[in-house]
Amino acid sequence: MDTTPRQDMLPLAAGAERRYNRVGIIALVILLVLAVAGNVALLAALGGDSTTLLEGRTENSDDYGIVHFLDPNRALVGTLSNQLLLLNDGEVVAEAPFTTPITGIIATPDDSTIYVGTSDGQITMLDAQLNVQGEPLAVNGRVVGLKALGEDGFLVGHGIGPFSDQYWVTRYAYGATEPDFSTRVEFTISALDASADTAFYGTANARTGAISLADGEKLWSTTVSRPITKLIAVDEGGVLVGDERGNLSLINSAGEVSWEVNVTGYQLRGLNYDSTTDTYFAGDSEGDLYAVNSSGEPMLTMTVADSNIEGIYALETGQKIIVPRRGNWQTLNPAALSGAGAAQQVQTAQLAFNLGTVLALIIAAVYTIEKLRSRTGKQLFRMWRGRIGYFLLLPSLILILVFGYYPAFMAIYYSFTNFSAGGVVEFIGLDNYIRILTQDRFFGIGFGNMVLIVITNIIKVITMPLLIAELIFWLKNEGRRYLFRTLYLLPAVVPGLVIVYMWRMVYDPYDGLLNRLLQVFGVNASTAWLANEQTALWAIIGAGFPWIGAFPLLIYMGGLLNINSELFEAARIDGANWWVRFWRIDFPLLRPQTMLLVFFAFNGAVSGFEHIFVFTRGGPGIATYVPGLQMYFRIAEGEFGYASAIGAILFIIVFIGTLVLVGNKRFAIALDND
Repeated sequence: MDTTPRQDMLPLAAGAERRYNRVGIIALVILLVLAVAGNVALLAALGGDSTTLLEGRTENSDDYGIVHFLDPNRALVGTLSNQLLLLNDGEVVAEAPFTTPITGIIATPDDSTIYVGTSDGQITMLDAQLNVQGEPLAVNGRVVGLKALGEDGFLVGHGIGPFSDQYWVTRYAYGATEPDFSTRVEFTISALDASADTAFYGTANARTGAISLADGEKLWSTTVSRPITKLIAVDEGGVLVGDERGNLSLINSAGEVSWEVNVTGYQLRGLNYDSTTDTYFAGDSEGDLYAVNSSGEPMLTMTVADSNIEGIYALETGQKIIVPRRGNWQTLNPAALSGAGAAQQVQTAQLAFNLGTVLALIIAAVYTIEKLRSRTGKQLFRMWRGRIGYFLLLPSLILILVFGYYPAFMAIYYSFTNFSAGGVVEFIGLDNYIRILTQDRFFGIGFGNMVLIVITNIIKVITMPLLIAELIFWLKNEGRRYLFRTLYLLPAVVPGLVIVYMWRMVYDPYDGLLNRLLQVFGVNASTAWLANEQTALWAIIGAGFPWIGAFPLLIYMGGLLNINSELFEAARIDGANWWVRFWRIDFPLLRPQTMLLVFFAFNGAVSGFEHIFVFTRGGPGIATYVPGLQMYFRIAEGEFGYASAIGAILFIIVFIGTLVLVGNKRFAIALDND
């Protein structure tokens, strides 16, 4: 009988460590099984009625602005090119041109006569084949909207000027040339609708009002949050109002706001109410559809088009037609709304479930791998032992995160958006970066100028300060050494902005010091150094001559003082002159300080623009433009997303330069010494 023990039963050798924990492995397997089973169950739950919420139609918009349905298959369309079209199953069967923009379309109940309002104040009557009938009806000002009242005629919204109080709501009988009434309203009419006995209007200064259809008397007027872009009459004498910032408001028959909800940041262009499901629908200028219940609570959000949703129209079947400015029309089935809402909830639950599962898998993986678990446990134990120190550091860490890292990460995020003043933040991917690198000539020219400034800054920072530091260091008299060191450091108390303005005076073409000095040497100069494209950038680079800054001077002085004096004595004994000593001892041992100064000069030249802004603001023309200045101007213009992308590119340049320098051992030594 074989008594040799099996390999898996052998005890661990002394000092041997088990790599994986069996309990952790079992936990990982269970979590993976649960993740797969959970996702399968959630995917099965998605198979509801949401697929029937939207159905495609044969019609396709091509810059359509106004649509009026005659029946489910036929529609009248006013285009942005001033054409009136009659569509049958999406095919154009008749058309009529107009000379001014079409602002309203209605038809009589039997569809025998079509009324078309235009911005020149004319209401033209056409037959069913779009042939003009008789003379147009003229109203005061421009027509801004038409609303059919069944057998009782129609309403006209009209007035004078884009923003004025010269606007009216007027009622006509079909075929009449004189109105039944004409009621003046508060401001420019931007939306018009009516119920059985009440006319509703919205204005460009956020007013909503109601007028009796019986005698034209004003019933009430109220104010909403923003200028109104669309409104529709709803059941029980109320009105649903959408505005330019995506607010949806329900106003009751007494003129009181029942509720208001912000569903989007864009203009609401299409509104509709479904009485069967008691649901309000809204479409915005970005092609998104929103559903809100009777209490104003959002139920559904989904993208249905790639352009403005110009209207949501009801059919007798209970279905709705979604008409975008461009693209395919779609049929909306409100009965399937509950299934679509449930599907969105399931998708949200699936996302939360998967995030929780990933977190659990990470914890299980740490527990499973023995070394990782041991290290994690030791680190947590150390943190617990030093909890008081961590607690005292916590305020500083929070401040650094809030005021340091958070703005930086937000800027990187905004660089992938169209973030702008007064606009809605929308993710646009790499569009800003592509535009900067391929289309922005200001950035391209500025980048070339920046490279030149980087090179000259580095040359300036490692030449004159090093020369002066050497001269001061080798002075025999300690008093004179102290005196010259103090004299060179005194200018550091003068603000940098003051120095920039002083150099502007030096470059003055009439009384500037530079031109006067040239005249002393016999050169008749009156050069406008900062106004000439050939000299402006070099004048900015030359400002500050002889470029002896206090900071680089102190860095080099400190480096020289740290050199062992025995090396100088050995060089003197060997007969080395000052030139050999500089290149064989001073400069090699000052390389860490030199790399440190190069680091600061590089970073300052890439991100700096303040002195250029004061000198020339990037001019003359774009001769002194740099990317940092372009970023500043974009911020001033409110294009924060674009400016953030420029900042991100500059950050990448600085980051790469920093990596190159940090890779240098002498630079690392300099950082450690500091």
